[in-house]
Amino acid sequence: MLKLLLKWLLSAMALLAVTSLYSGVHVASFATAMAGHFRTSLAAAPLSHYVQLVYRILIPLIIGLMVLYIVLDIIYRLRKRVARGGRS
Repeated sequence: MLKLLLKWLLSAMALLAVTSLYSGVHVASFATAMAGHFRTSLAAAPLSHYVQLVYRILIPLIIGLMVLYIVLDIIYRLRKRVARGGRS
């Protein structure tokens, strides 16, 4: 367990060191760097794993549905405008 914690801390410090070398990359704090290297597994943290899995499914689904809604709304408004003869 101590070895895993040490690897985690060293990875976070390495990420902070690399971000200081590249101008286009920014990490807000050491805690953010530590969270960036945290990977969940079903055996280690089942709740965290399932939440991450649900987010991986829900976020693209919601964005896709929002885009579909916008496209359908544009089509509806264009059809409505054409039916009225082009007047707003």
